[in-house]
Amino acid sequence: MKKANGAFLGIVAVCFIIISVVCFVIPGNRTGAFWLLYGVLAAMFLLLLFAVSTASKHVEGKNGFLSFAPIKTGLTCLTLQTVLLFIYLLVPAIPTWVCIIVSVILLGIMLISIFAVGGGKAYVDKVDEHIQSKTQFFQNLRTEATALMSSEKDPAVKKKLATLVEKIRLSDPMSVDGLKEVETKIGAKFAELPVASDKLGVISEIKELLDERNIRCKTLK
Repeated sequence: MKKANGAFLGIVAVCFIIISVVCFVIPGNRTGAFWLLYGVLAAMFLLLLFAVSTASKHVEGKNGFLSFAPIKTGLTCLTLQTVLLFIYLLVPAIPTWVCIIVSVILLGIMLISIFAVGGGKAYVDKVDEHIQSKTQFFQNLRTEATALMSSEKDPAVKKKLATLVEKIRLSDPMSVDGLKEVETKIGAKFAELPVASDKLGVISEIKELLDERNIRCKTLK
């Protein structure tokens, strides 16, 4: 990925140099509007480099695909801005104010794309964190039940634990405030299970509590 980024950054730098040379070689009036359009073009190149740099840091993350959106938008806006600059130089009759407005709009679109992706990734990360916290109880429960099943020597208990693991797997993992009481009871029974003299009885109680939780879960959601 780093090599690809390095190659892309080199291509962007070469493109900027070529476009700059062509802009200054083409005969034309270098007015304040020209410098404004050229300044926007240079800013777009810098923003594109920033977008590429940001994407390289997050591409391996869960939401890394979002980082490529501003690169695509940036390339489109940059291409249009380049065409606009050449049109301004080659077509003197075109109104200056039109070029300025279009240029500012393109720059705004590119900036919005970058900011929107940053905000979108923050929101998605927050939602993922919220879901993770709400499902943590059942994830721990399933892990503990699987570990108990693996270490159990009694075939009958082991078989019952296997059905318990499956029941946990099929249960809704999303927790809500109204389930805390029954989930606390389930947790207490799980803590009791490894040292219980009647493991089959405790497993049956856990299954009953899981059934109660599942019924409450459907009612509360």
